[in-house]
Amino acid sequence: MNTRNKTLKVAATIALMVAGLSGCGTLGRATPAFKPTGGDAAQAFAAVAAKSCAYANRVGMAQTGTDGTEMVLVPKSKAIEGFSAAYRDSNHSYGLIYETDGLNACALANEIALLAESGTPITSTAGRQALAKTTRIQTDSRPNTYDITSNVDGTRVYEQYVVSHGLVAQINYGDSKSALNQQIDIRYGTTAADIAVLRTAVKKRI
Repeated sequence: MNTRNKTLKVAATIALMVAGLSGCGTLGRATPAFKPTGGDAAQAFAAVAAKSCAYANRVGMAQTGTDGTEMVLVPKSKAIEGFSAAYRDSNHSYGLIYETDGLNACALANEIALLAESGTPITSTAGRQALAKTTRIQTDSRPNTYDITSNVDGTRVYEQYVVSHGLVAQINYGDSKSALNQQIDIRYGTTAADIAVLRTAVKKRI
């Protein structure tokens, strides 16, 4: 399954958090496809996404959903038994995250990187056409905001990425452009509370 699709589909299983807990690096379904995204918007967002993911891996990150569900990533130097990412949902259930595809700051960055590795970077027409099989990126009328429409197994999901200081800071999403009624806030850095979430998830793993 497409890494982007994985990330969005898990929203239904851990409340408001958009996450993907496992999968492969295969680019996904071709229908319904979008018209290729304009190069400027795609490239601008790709740079923000790549910077956000790299920074998150370096200093850590926490994503908190509207209902209090939380996902954390800690630097490798703070990993516990080799694990560095976990979630806690609104029912206080814990789980480990095995790939950075499960984090919003990294999911689309990873997909764009896969396109480049396959020889179709989004700087090329072929790369933008490949991205359009699952994802459309547009600039919003508001500054530092990107509107992203994704195909998740034939269903369109609408997201709005808000950028602050060059990093993804907030994602609003929903099932229509006029109903972005779910929100994820992103905080960079690692706190003792983040470590506690990871430690608990490691202890509770099967």
